[in-house]
Amino acid sequence: MARRSRTEADKAEWKRIVTLAAKATEAAKPEPPRPPRAFGYRRCSHEDSRQSGLGLDIQAESINGYYSLLRTRRPELAELPWGELYSDEAVSAYRKRLIHRKEGGRLNAELKRGDHVIIPRLDRGFRSLEDQMRTLNDWRQRGVTVHFVNEQIDPGTSMGQLIMAILGAVNEWQSAYLSDRAKEVGDRMEALGRTRTGKAPLGFRLVGPKGKRRMLVDERARRVMKEIVRVRDKHGWTWGKISDYIEEKTAEWEKRETIAPYDQGQRKWNWQKCSRAYKQEKKLQGEE
Repeated sequence: MARRSRTEADKAEWKRIVTLAAKATEAAKPEPPRPPRAFGYRRCSHEDSRQSGLGLDIQAESINGYYSLLRTRRPELAELPWGELYSDEAVSAYRKRLIHRKEGGRLNAELKRGDHVIIPRLDRGFRSLEDQMRTLNDWRQRGVTVHFVNEQIDPGTSMGQLIMAILGAVNEWQSAYLSDRAKEVGDRMEALGRTRTGKAPLGFRLVGPKGKRRMLVDERARRVMKEIVRVRDKHGWTWGKISDYIEEKTAEWEKRETIAPYDQGQRKWNWQKCSRAYKQEKKLQGEE
């Protein structure tokens, strides 16, 4: 009886091994190659462009128009199916390589031999010459064709590569110049007592008409911020306890009822703001 049980157990184990081996063999089979597709890529670098949608919408129209034209003018691509439109919103091409952007990375991972990538303009894809050269060389070696709608350049030819290298260098210089210029203007604005963003940082306030506003120290806010630093450093209180303490004091100054802890969002000095105020005051004290 024991021998029969062992035999049945051996058969069951062998069946399990065969099943697992079959599944492993099936999983190891390469995926059938898909037919080449066309993909679009668009990008905007500023939050206001993303919110307006105008920049991305115009780029999408450019990509779709070129895709239709491509299938019409080149008979071998008449049946080229559409894949997907990838969009990186509010992402700087100067600071981040295309394959390191969220959607650019997805596009790069999806590309197969024979695919086509349509980008409305060279600077929508690249603002760094190094990124441009490395990415396009990699795609060319993988058998991917890239189309830049605005430039109408064939990156597969030596002349096209030369022109694109020149344009890429110009785009990189332009981005670096604008970045340096923005920093220079911001530094000048701060030297004049004005803010870079149109909003006063914590501990300051804006005075004057729009366009000529000056930034002055908010003495009352600074007193609160210094008190936050004092109690945090001396007692090690949590931000919630510090918020309760500041709320009690400000309620006394303003002669009003205190706002309950469960209603933090209504407090002027909630625990998040107390945390930011501590860091800002430490920074300001280090500069004084």
